[in-house]
Amino acid sequence: MQNINRHGINFKAFDALEGLKDSLKEIEYQFFKEKKIELSDDQKEDINNNLIEALKNNNYILVKYYEDGYYKFHTGEILKVDKCLVFKDSFKIELNDLCEALIVWYNLNEVFNMDLNYVKEIINKVFLTDSPTGYSFNVDNVIVEELEKLGYNPRITNKGNIELFIEGRDHSKCVATSAHVDTLGLMVRSINSDCTLNVTNVGGPLVPTLDGEYCKIVTRDNKTYTGTILCKASSVHVYSDAKSKERNLDNMIVRIDEVVHNAKDVEELGIQNGDYVCYDPKTVVTPSGFLKSRFIDDKGSVVGILGVLKHFKDTKTLPHYDTYVYFVNQEEVGHGAATVNQRIEEFVTVDMGCVGLDLSGNEFAVSICAKDSGGPYSYDLTTRLINIAKNNNLNYTVDIFPFYGSDIGAAWRSGVDCKGALIGQGVAASHGMERTHLDGIKNTMELLFHYLAD
Repeated sequence: MQNINRHGINFKAFDALEGLKDSLKEIEYQFFKEKKIELSDDQKEDINNNLIEALKNNNYILVKYYEDGYYKFHTGEILKVDKCLVFKDSFKIELNDLCEALIVWYNLNEVFNMDLNYVKEIINKVFLTDSPTGYSFNVDNVIVEELEKLGYNPRITNKGNIELFIEGRDHSKCVATSAHVDTLGLMVRSINSDCTLNVTNVGGPLVPTLDGEYCKIVTRDNKTYTGTILCKASSVHVYSDAKSKERNLDNMIVRIDEVVHNAKDVEELGIQNGDYVCYDPKTVVTPSGFLKSRFIDDKGSVVGILGVLKHFKDTKTLPHYDTYVYFVNQEEVGHGAATVNQRIEEFVTVDMGCVGLDLSGNEFAVSICAKDSGGPYSYDLTTRLINIAKNNNLNYTVDIFPFYGSDIGAAWRSGVDCKGALIGQGVAASHGMERTHLDGIKNTMELLFHYLAD
């Protein structure tokens, strides 16, 4: 922010607005205070028994306590129980302020052990549900169903984003993470007299890789027809430029698998301009652990975040801070996270990492992006992620993404006052026939979990 000098008086622009923001935060803090609930004798006895057992067996324990009008959480090993509950990290809680105590087995300082079986189980469910930008409601329903199975309570916004709020152990800050469910695709531009369809792009597909791809045409009355994306010079036996004709959208059409003889026949099928064309993701997980498919950008991150959320439930872990998780639509066209909650103070989005040229990213590592086409990400948050990866012995790289934008940029452009960072598994051949490795997804999951939980 610039310092301005007027009539010999130095002041910083918008000081009054900054003071107002602090006042509003204080008003909000006071407004949401709660009264302490009185515990029954049975509840007090449960707390006492769990404290004794945890102290005796060196178990980790999760406690809920009341402080200044808010319920808060702390996790750790107990050093002693006297008038106060004292943890080995020197944290103290008055016994009268305790509301709940649960013994948990996990230790966040031990090696993180993420079972990828769940991720592998849901890959096909997520990847094979078509979701080109603007047509995400089917995959939204799949993800909401998974979240509800895990015990979460998500909601779908008017924009089509999935929003999930998780109460943290500490309410002093609000953080967020996201992945985008929308993918690349095509849309019918016009119907030709030879019954083929001209198309326009949805997002930025690598068009030459689409030549010969099987696809589906989805009509506005929910009919689905199959077809093939082809170059107009589609046969080497007929066209002299079949091998050399540029594969761009002006030279590509969709051939429909229906008995039609003219444009009117096509229209009578219910096909019209503006219908979506969804092409086959060709999703495969190889025995060697490679995930090869279209749309790993960003469904690889979607399944990774779902895996992290499952791990929170399996280990009975709560995030450190109040946390919003978003699965957004319309990221591929630049405004996926434009409507995230304005409370968010830190935002780590999960999207594909770049692989190629002089970049250090690879398919086995989590990439931490320092800068993309929109400029640098928040220095201190990015540095903290690097240190988390380093301290937990993760396979990570720090990189510059030369032709790239993410949901952090969308949030910033819409006025969200947050620190922002970008991480993600390295993905080769992005926007074409993509590939990553389950190790890359696992390293990304571990980094995200440690960021949210530690």
